[in-house]
Amino acid sequence: MEDSGMFQCLAANEAGEDSHYTWLKVKTAVPVMETPPQNVTVLDGKDATITCRAAGAPTPNVTWIYQDNKAVEPSGRVQVLDPGDLLVAAVKEGDAGHYTCIRANEAGEVHASAYLTVLVRTQIIQPPVDTQVLLGHTATLQCKVSSDPTVPFDIAWFHNNE
Repeated sequence: MEDSGMFQCLAANEAGEDSHYTWLKVKTAVPVMETPPQNVTVLDGKDATITCRAAGAPTPNVTWIYQDNKAVEPSGRVQVLDPGDLLVAAVKEGDAGHYTCIRANEAGEVHASAYLTVLVRTQIIQPPVDTQVLLGHTATLQCKVSSDPTVPFDIAWFHNNE
């Protein structure tokens, strides 16, 4: 774009000189999505990158929208990388959702979306505790688990390593 402007051709020798002027206008090109966002599934605590690469003239700027209505503001955990990709570091369950990438310049804009799915780690949130019970009575040991509802889990009990 900075090449736009007036150019002059000057020819000169001992017999004289001549010159001509012309204008060069670099036109803009509508952004074209080269690598649109793809759905990403990541385990909570891990990093997630949603790609969004576009070409155009001038180079299209990038805006990320979360859940169709909230602009994504770069912060400590969330960064917009140079090519336009969105990096969410140490993802949390609340980061899951619909992300839209908008690439725009003065000639127009293009947008595409993807979903970030966060799988919550299976963890014991209420472990069994030491229990005393009278001989002949029933002992109840509990083991409460928190996990992603979309991923099944198993609980196994062991007594003396069996």
